Amino acid sequence: MRSPAWLGLREEATATTVSEARKRLEEAAGVLEAALAADPGVPGLRSELAQTWHQLAQVLDRHFNTNGQPDEATDEDEAEDEELAGAGAEPSALLSPAEVDRLRLAEIELWYRASRVDAELGPDHLRDRFQCLDNAAWTEQEQGDADAGAARVSALIDEARALPEDDVPDWLLPSAERLLAQLNERD
Repeated sequence: MRSPAWLGLREEATATTVSEARKRLEEAAGVLEAALAADPGVPGLRSELAQTWHQLAQVLDRHFNTNGQPDEATDEDEAEDEELAGAGAEPSALLSPAEVDRLRLAEIELWYRASRVDAELGPDHLRDRFQCLDNAAWTEQEQGDADAGAARVSALIDEARALPEDDVPDWLLPSAERLLAQLNERD
């Protein structure tokens, strides 16, 4: 169910394509939540739900990166918007500051929601959990709250150090420590 959401975003992340992708991913999450309500002990369903929330956050992030930041419009950008409008397509429109804040907060919440499920699923899901924490931490940093992300990354580092060495991938601690240092540098 997630694949069609991404297919619609292949060309451009417009308000329409993002809305459609978001609808499809929320629908997929609803199906998984219903399945988990019927049988809450299925780790595969929980993992798929976490992955769906992660991908939904990625869709929102793509929308922000495409339409959330005003940059200097070039003649080429304006020509492209005119071409799209002439072809019946939707030109890109910048998001308002309030829309940006809502979008970014939704991304952060989705990534943390997914990372909590990955944490419950154990060490086999450390890669997915780290990806979620990494994305959320940088988004929080961009929103002016690097401390929140840094605290979660620190907690992951402490948790990983407490795990048996065989349960922790070789890349995790160096990557998490580097992320924490970068967040603290920019704070």
